[in-house]
Amino acid sequence: MRPAPVPTGTGRGRSLGDPLHDPVWARLAKAGVPVAFHLGDSGYNAMVSAPWGGSAEFAPFRAPDPLGAVLVGDRAIHDTMASLIVGGVFTRHPNLNVASIENGSDWVYPLARSTSP
Repeated sequence: MRPAPVPTGTGRGRSLGDPLHDPVWARLAKAGVPVAFHLGDSGYNAMVSAPWGGSAEFAPFRAPDPLGAVLVGDRAIHDTMASLIVGGVFTRHPNLNVASIENGSDWVYPLARSTSP
């Protein structure tokens, strides 16, 4: 899956942790199908392009925009996992398995620190 909010067609996204998505999470958990979030176009380049003058285009095989890499970096996977944790998905669906593929791991410690009681 794409590490990003769920598009709604209204110009506003929806958190993956929103209970509206519970039927999907429940079916995946019951079937034992793991959910994998793979590095890709999360739409976060738009956050860099207008205000900071970076490229809005996702270009996976070109050298990254240095400022964009610093500003956006691991935000997509960090925010995706945060939406699942804070939204209570793993509490409501404790058998749901989630993986992060090619997103690195630098985001894990800050996320664990910020979601710990």
